[in-house]
Amino acid sequence: MDTLHADLATMASERARARAEIYRLLALGFGSPNEGLRQGSRDPCWLDRVRRSLYLLGLLSLSDAFAQLEKAIQQLCTDPQVADVWDLEHTRLFVGPGPVAAPPYESVYTDPDGRVMGEAAIHALERYRDAGVCLAPEVRDLPDHVALLTEFMAHLCEEEAAAWTRGDVPEAEGLLSSQASFLADHLLSWTPRFSARLASATSCELYLPLARLIGDFPRLDRDQIAVLMGSLASTGKEIGEP
Repeated sequence: MDTLHADLATMASERARARAEIYRLLALGFGSPNEGLRQGSRDPCWLDRVRRSLYLLGLLSLSDAFAQLEKAIQQLCTDPQVADVWDLEHTRLFVGPGPVAAPPYESVYTDPDGRVMGEAAIHALERYRDAGVCLAPEVRDLPDHVALLTEFMAHLCEEEAAAWTRGDVPEAEGLLSSQASFLADHLLSWTPRFSARLASATSCELYLPLARLIGDFPRLDRDQIAVLMGSLASTGKEIGEP
């Protein structure tokens, strides 16, 4: 691999890891606050990595939303009363019982009847299985829950980064293609509506910035993937050859 191609592979690997950090933030953010974000915060470098990832990717338009979310996570981790209140808000918004303010399931927004466990959920589960990913037995959410969809994107990004690092260009390009199709099929079609619904349903300092991030990041990531795939095409398909 010549210097130009090696540099491109290194850049692609770093960007894939950065994108994985942001998708994992979203996955944890839309889980239960006491189980997701508090767990992530046990790693003292986690939020610093997310911040650096935003800058590496040039996503400065999201920096305000991330700063608000970071402040909320710090509150969550230091104030038990806040944690309890936001856990109740999570239940009201996403869990129920009964109708919820902002359903976090793709099927609700894409199924003609607005029902859960629709075709989108079945297709998402098939995509997980095709990638060798099985839902853990303790996972109670449906396959098209926004937390699982974004966690799967984080997984694909990490696999892509590993492929670039070991010089497996066809595998890395295939994973990029998988990410692009998964975004188109399972995130871009409904997250703008979910974002708007969530933002109108809450004044919570935790969920308002999350609404902004889930509404904007998948679209921006689609554009990032397109640019990288264009760069790969312009340097030729022989990037992995000596």
